[in-house]
Amino acid sequence: MEDEKWDDLIGKAVIWICIIGIVSSLAEVIPVVPRILIYGVFLFMGIRILKGQKKSSYRYR
Repeated sequence: MEDEKWDDLIGKAVIWICIIGIVSSLAEVIPVVPRILIYGVFLFMGIRILKGQKKSSYRYR
């Protein structure tokens, strides 16, 4: 159980580092206003995904 939880957290962390890297590299090209919008969208999507994963993990147990 604990190992699975840690693997899941590490996997999420790696995905988030990749996303942040891509977004920040894009953000250097894009001016400031779209940058804020992009970060907002990514945060919103991230929160939605995390909430969805919590719901689905309860469903399978």
